[in-house]
Order: sequence, then C-alpha cells, then structure tokens
Amino acid sequence: MEESLPLEYPSISRRQLLNFLTGAVVATTASVALYPAAKFFVTPGESNEDGSIIARDRLGYPIPASQILAQPKG
Repeated sequence: MEESLPLEYPSISRRQLLNFLTGAVVATTASVALYPAAKFFVTPGESNEDGSIIARDRLGYPIPASQILAQPKG
C-alpha cells in the first residue's frame, strides 16, 4: 500500500550549470563591490609623452627635474 514517489535528483549537467551560475553571480557581486574601493586607493598616474611620472609638491604643482637634482639627498 505504500506508494512512494521516486526522488528526482538534478542531473550532473544541471548541477554543473547551477554551480557555474552561482560562482558567476558571486564573482560579479564581489568585483562590483571591490572596484570602487580599488579605484579609491589607487592614485591616478600622470605621465609625460615618454612615460615618466610627473613629480608634484604638496599643493599639486609640478616640480622641475632641475630643482629635484639640485638638492642633496636626504
């Protein structure tokens, strides 16, 4: 008299698809959350045509290379 319903397990292909979708959603959410934080902590780099970085003082004005080289180390 016992009529049990057969248990239906998801197939391996369905399981793999759901694992992939879960991983993709987690990775997308993490990258969307971390991108603004990374942009905040990484300073934008300015460079010349030759790829060198421009030195600036505390107020943001460019410092000429001759002024940097004229001062002794330390």
